[in-house]
Amino acid sequence: MRVWPVVVAVALATVCARAGSVPAPPRIVDVSASSTKIGRFERLELTVRLAADYANPFNPEEVDLRAQVADPEGHVRSVNGFVYQDFERTLEDGREVLSAKGERLWKIRYAPMRLGLHRYHVEVRTPGGLAAGPGGTFQCVPSKSPGFIGVSQRNPRYFAFSTGRPYFPIGHNVCWADSQLKTYDYEQYFRAMAGNEENFTRIWMCSWSLELEGKKLDDYRLDNAWRLDHIFEFARLYGIYVKLCFDNFYDFTQKRHSPYWKANGGMCSVNRDFFVHEQARLHYRRRLRYITARWGYSTQLMAWEFWNEMDYAPSKQGKVLSQKEPYMLEWTSEMASEIRRLDPFGHSVTNTLAAYTDWPEFWILPATDFVQLHLYIHEGWEPTPKQYDTAALVLDQARDFQQYQKPFLIAEFGFQPHAGRNRRNVLDRNGIHLHNALWASCLSGAAGAPMLWWWDNYVEPHDLYYHYRALGRFLKGVDWLGKTWVPLRDGGHDHLRMVGLRTHTEALLWFQDSRNTWHRLLEKKEKPQLLQRFSVRVPGIRPGQYRLEWFDTYNGGIITVAQATADEGGLTVELSHLVRAPDVACRVTPYVKLPERRPSW
Repeated sequence: MRVWPVVVAVALATVCARAGSVPAPPRIVDVSASSTKIGRFERLELTVRLAADYANPFNPEEVDLRAQVADPEGHVRSVNGFVYQDFERTLEDGREVLSAKGERLWKIRYAPMRLGLHRYHVEVRTPGGLAAGPGGTFQCVPSKSPGFIGVSQRNPRYFAFSTGRPYFPIGHNVCWADSQLKTYDYEQYFRAMAGNEENFTRIWMCSWSLELEGKKLDDYRLDNAWRLDHIFEFARLYGIYVKLCFDNFYDFTQKRHSPYWKANGGMCSVNRDFFVHEQARLHYRRRLRYITARWGYSTQLMAWEFWNEMDYAPSKQGKVLSQKEPYMLEWTSEMASEIRRLDPFGHSVTNTLAAYTDWPEFWILPATDFVQLHLYIHEGWEPTPKQYDTAALVLDQARDFQQYQKPFLIAEFGFQPHAGRNRRNVLDRNGIHLHNALWASCLSGAAGAPMLWWWDNYVEPHDLYYHYRALGRFLKGVDWLGKTWVPLRDGGHDHLRMVGLRTHTEALLWFQDSRNTWHRLLEKKEKPQLLQRFSVRVPGIRPGQYRLEWFDTYNGGIITVAQATADEGGLTVELSHLVRAPDVACRVTPYVKLPERRPSW
């Protein structure tokens, strides 16, 4: 029995095409499984060796490999295969170097969702016919994985794992890594993030980092695909979940980067062609197939994101303008339907627009599972009063986006540079604007923390991770799904701002002296104002005894614990005399009398 490596198969297909001969029937020579015992939601990987005639391994019309997997209840999922090249990673003189290792292979990846015995069989189809490989089985056993992330059915304003546990994303963008360190850089970032209660990031597939499509159509970068495999493994190790973004307007409008332009052998003459030309849509669907086949198995994948700032994609080179074109709505709906068809694991789908782009028709699309906003304070603009105050700014946006009845995230946030400089990032070394936005947004009804953009030249060099650590410790263990959280806002007490969420028996509250804004402290150089003693009435809390935990919003520790009584009018919360800070958080839970502890003797 002769095994045809990919190189030989490509050469043979070329010879057959020239000779006009009929392609030979394909054969599956061997199927090997990574294990016969797989943890629930963990990866089963099948390695498949083929004897088949094809020239383009990324075109399913030439070679279509897939597995049919039946769970213990008889439900069958179809999982696509993909071509794979292994690499070896080394660090040489501060630069990552990849070296190809072995021949190209075919892989199929699957994550079981039910315990028990699973059965699978593999098949391949080419123009020469259909071939089936030997069947196999594996046992799905319990694991510690909470499963895949999606919109919660119990509370559709928040996210949940498939096991029912809530997921509240806290993190910042790490869209690309250092151009020399590459995956080594991601390992360092994820380690720092995990050590500071972060659990979420966003990664771009862009021309300068992790692009999949190369300079020509159907010329996929298997080295970058291997890098992304590696990054997902780091994410699993450190508990980081990833929103994977496929395209960005910069690459597209800088026509030299995209293989879809006619100058690069593609079919697009103008920007609109990418969205409406049938051949462009065909090639994009092929890319979705490869992406879902290779990374769809991963529970670390929080969501698929089509575009970064899609409304800029119609722009001409060098002149970026937001445009709302109906064909972009149609394209998003079509591709969302396609990726759901291809993804057997049901990851969420989303898309983004540029900062301050108001397009309700885009946000309400049934095709997208949650809505996102980019929010920047522009150095070159005359800021509005709310831009002077990031807490007020994010609260304003949360109020606007509640109407869409979907989870809401601020996917990019920060100071926008002007003339190549980000003066305010330099000025705000302690992250005042970040701190205020984090606390106000997370207690406003948003589904997660606002994602700061400046990861490599702001968060990392100034070591601002502690802002996330404090927030993460405060929110640890919150039941976002079992109760209805009602937003609370109160700004009528002599510069006292209260932002919070409450159920009938719990509350998450943030109190701030509203004068402590980035503009007052940095631009006007005013001194920080400490909270003064106050007494606030929190409505909607059932009568009873409650425990009040006062948190330090910078260190994330409990300052003091108090007890309070709610009556028919709600709960009165009084600031502890031990709190001396510009802002503080308070967590209210029902009071439970602990049993008296007596000496053992």
